[in-house]
Amino acid sequence: MKNCNKELLNQFDKDSDPEKQNKRFTTNTATTSDSFQKPTPSPIYNNKNLINNIFVRNSIRFFINNTFINGFNDRNACYKVGDIIPMGLTNDEPKELCRMDMYGEVANVPCFYSCKEKDIQSKDLQVLLRDYVVKATFEIFSTLLSVRNPDKTLKLQNNPDDKKPVQCTRGIYIPEELYTKGKNDTDHYVFITARPTQDSMTIAFSLICDAPILYIGTNEWIYDRPRVSILNFNPNYFSKILESQSKWVFNQYMRVGIHEMVHSLGFSALLYDSFVNPDTGIPYRFDSNQIAKVIQEDGTTPLGRHFVRNKSVIATPTIVKFTKNYFNCSTAQGFELEDYGGAGTAGSHWEKRSADEEIMTGYISQTLPLSRLTLTFLYDTGWYIPNFSFSENHQWGKGLGCDWLKNCDPKSWDLPGYYCTNFREMDCTANRMGKGICHLVRYTESLPAFYQHFNSTSIGGSNRASDYCPFYQTVHSVNCPKCGYCSNTEEKPNKAIKEEFGFDSRCFNYNIIYIANDTSSNSACWINRCNNERKILEVKIDENWYDCVVNKTIQVPIDVTEKETILLELICPKKEFDICDF
Repeated sequence: MKNCNKELLNQFDKDSDPEKQNKRFTTNTATTSDSFQKPTPSPIYNNKNLINNIFVRNSIRFFINNTFINGFNDRNACYKVGDIIPMGLTNDEPKELCRMDMYGEVANVPCFYSCKEKDIQSKDLQVLLRDYVVKATFEIFSTLLSVRNPDKTLKLQNNPDDKKPVQCTRGIYIPEELYTKGKNDTDHYVFITARPTQDSMTIAFSLICDAPILYIGTNEWIYDRPRVSILNFNPNYFSKILESQSKWVFNQYMRVGIHEMVHSLGFSALLYDSFVNPDTGIPYRFDSNQIAKVIQEDGTTPLGRHFVRNKSVIATPTIVKFTKNYFNCSTAQGFELEDYGGAGTAGSHWEKRSADEEIMTGYISQTLPLSRLTLTFLYDTGWYIPNFSFSENHQWGKGLGCDWLKNCDPKSWDLPGYYCTNFREMDCTANRMGKGICHLVRYTESLPAFYQHFNSTSIGGSNRASDYCPFYQTVHSVNCPKCGYCSNTEEKPNKAIKEEFGFDSRCFNYNIIYIANDTSSNSACWINRCNNERKILEVKIDENWYDCVVNKTIQVPIDVTEKETILLELICPKKEFDICDF
């Protein structure tokens, strides 16, 4: 992703209850495809098939089926207000109209849904998805990822017991040719749809339709990498790109396609036990290694109450090594999985408290970097070889140790940007990607013990997915009109201090010293660069570059008018939070 779509992403903020405002991605691991259901047990595992040519690879090749985002080809999509369509993934026949619950979610699938304006798959939306979002997504993966043991032709296992045609989801069937002659020069076959979702907060979802069966035991099923999948984009959200005509918004939702494709490639709880050791070609399961395991951790609330908590982690060898090195925690047993959300979110995403805005967390964020963490996961499936040089910068929690990784208590998280205590206070975010606000909430009841981070048991951060941790969040709202991401060139800079937004811009703290010696503490975005030869951070203010030495301040004079000069005191980051990796 180095050479395309480099701008970071934005978030549409809602000032409603944060428990109900989180827009989310969903991966459906329970598919309706007959070919992906657990068959009758029989030993068909062939060891030679797994270890043969494990180092053969080529760039991943996709066949994109855009039939359902062309014309009026999808009977389960909305083309005008008032259209009545069946809602639900299965082929069960609806018997009544859909009923919405208080959160805007359809409560009685399968049902007949009446299309609204926000659900329309317009011609412009089809062009946007087909020619821009989808095209960009798969171009990125073709550069980013190689497949181990590729076949010249994608040909699916033909189980004579399967009812043909095999259905992926309502109204979408796997082509018969994939079982007979196959599809040349293809590793993965993808259907693209744009249907309204049962949950109005779901931006997109993916479905895995087919993965070859390698082994069937009494209590275990081992699959090869997925071969057929569906990506559905909710028109309600992708129409926002057309409405805003914003490059920033486009980059945000384009990355949703990347997120969903990672699910289709294997980031699914159903497939963890099928992962293959990339060094041997043998499934980890046969070496008695657990891919996703539960660990138990204890802790103490600020008021001294002891608690014990279970966490699920991905514990493949390279992920464990990455986690130890990244967090500087030698006892880490793996990277934690999300424990919040429905079946499509919990267990199939990185824990938001530990990964924040990384692309494979389960709730949409502003930047969504495709970091080395997710590329390492794809490597450890044993099915792919990523190009790690394309990983994007992700600094959240880096090097902060085991105590930070364990829980966000006042001691371990008492660091710039990570732990805030003043309602609606504004400051730089922890990764310096933007200007954020201390988004605290006073809840009506006490939070569970492991979510208590203050002496008051009912105060916590606004985000449940982040375990109510109280950190500075870049959330545009009436409470923080100046909040924003430094990389967003559509933001309005503070011209008085020569603020500048751009891809290489980061947030810095500063004081303003007027002639009258009045001072005020602030945060702003300026362009910066890491001088690798001199091993120093440089910051550009008013077309001049300044050396920013750790733990030091710089005095920068700025002429506001012919008669007024501002003396700006730039506060350089502390050593452990330096922007540069020297």
